[in-house]
Amino acid sequence: MWFLETDRPPVPNRVQLIRASTSTLEICWIPVVTADAYLLQIQRLDNSDGKIWYDVAVVKGNSLVVSHHHSKPACEEVEENKPIERLELSPGTTYRFRIAAINACGRGEFSEAAAFKTCVPGFPGAPSQIRISKGNDGAHLAWDPPANSNGNISEYSVYLAIKNSHSAESPSSFSLLFWFTEVIVLVVL
Repeated sequence: MWFLETDRPPVPNRVQLIRASTSTLEICWIPVVTADAYLLQIQRLDNSDGKIWYDVAVVKGNSLVVSHHHSKPACEEVEENKPIERLELSPGTTYRFRIAAINACGRGEFSEAAAFKTCVPGFPGAPSQIRISKGNDGAHLAWDPPANSNGNISEYSVYLAIKNSHSAESPSSFSLLFWFTEVIVLVVL
């Protein structure tokens, strides 16, 4: 389908978060039919500069993994032949994003801003919805990944405890029988 561009593109819907880690935010937005590219801008919320926006990138698609932004505010002119420093995203920091569609007629208005926070460094949270079922070949374990993964999970460690029936202790006492360190579960993220 072809469109004759006679005006700047309309305002895109606001940016949405796909995935966060300690140093990246993967974001997406709904494409604008008349857009050829998009200008993505970022603002650090704890920034003392107030409402200064920084350019992240001009992209053709409708998603991007953001790991840094330019150090020069978007409102300032770029000096020729002078490199612009890249500033990496910081862990545990909230950033606001806005996006504008671009076509042959120019840049459209910016979208409503959306705020997302990078993860705090550390270990991932505990898995949830743990399910154990009995099968002909033994027990089967299943679980949902933690709500806060603090990055990509590459493996899980599984521990097995067996109730000690010979113990005079309380019925809730367990003794550690095996420690499986080689159990690796593929996680599709």
